[in-house]
Amino acid sequence: VHNNSRLRRHLAAMSMAWYILKDNRADEAERMARSAFANLQERIRGDLETRFWWFYDAGVFGRIMDELGQFKEALRGYRACITANPHTYLADAARRRMTELQVAKGF
Repeated sequence: VHNNSRLRRHLAAMSMAWYILKDNRADEAERMARSAFANLQERIRGDLETRFWWFYDAGVFGRIMDELGQFKEALRGYRACITANPHTYLADAARRRMTELQVAKGF
């Protein structure tokens, strides 16, 4: 298990950013989420496991950025979530939130 988590820690990075945000450490959560998002975007090109979970991580990135008031970044995460797997509950939630942001913020 230890070896497995060490090799796949990139798959937990976005979830950790979410928990850090919920622990009221917004600046740290934003840095971690942005770094994880960029890293995961690179990894999906050649790592099947990362590509499989991309919809989830992109959706969580959207939520983190949304809660931080970074609405353009939130839209980027939501779009990536929908594109990666449009048939999930997360994609449905992302579509709803994107519509709300586009109406409220004019994006």
